[in-house]
Amino acid sequence: MYRWVVKHSNYNVEVEDCAPYKGVSSPADCIPVRMAAAKNARDWYRNAENVIPISALVNIFGREISTQMNNVWHNNNFSSTLSCIVQISLSPHGRIVGQPVMIRSSGNPHFDRTTIAAIEKAAPFTPPPGLPYSKYKTVNIDFAH
Repeated sequence: MYRWVVKHSNYNVEVEDCAPYKGVSSPADCIPVRMAAAKNARDWYRNAENVIPISALVNIFGREISTQMNNVWHNNNFSSTLSCIVQISLSPHGRIVGQPVMIRSSGNPHFDRTTIAAIEKAAPFTPPPGLPYSKYKTVNIDFAH
């Protein structure tokens, strides 16, 4: 019996034994079966991307940005009531294009500058597979301390 796993950066699909198939007596005989299994796995993954709602992918991306921001935000010297909204433009690969724009200031210039610095340090923001570029080309980050 011969077993293998079709591997891709985003999925692993275990393929059934090909030994029970007529005429399969060695791993080399499994090649046509393995090729068909790999194609089926690729098709499955492509279809799975289309099944996930765009809104869910947007939420996943938002949580990822939030996590990356929290990983680089180390300044606890601000009031917990401060918040601001910063708009960024992203490349298809999640890199910041141009300068972040303050959409709504916190009223504290130092907090605003520190927030923009944290956004720049946290980038790039890698979008989840299947999320159309039009959904993350421009991102508003509502940052509250």
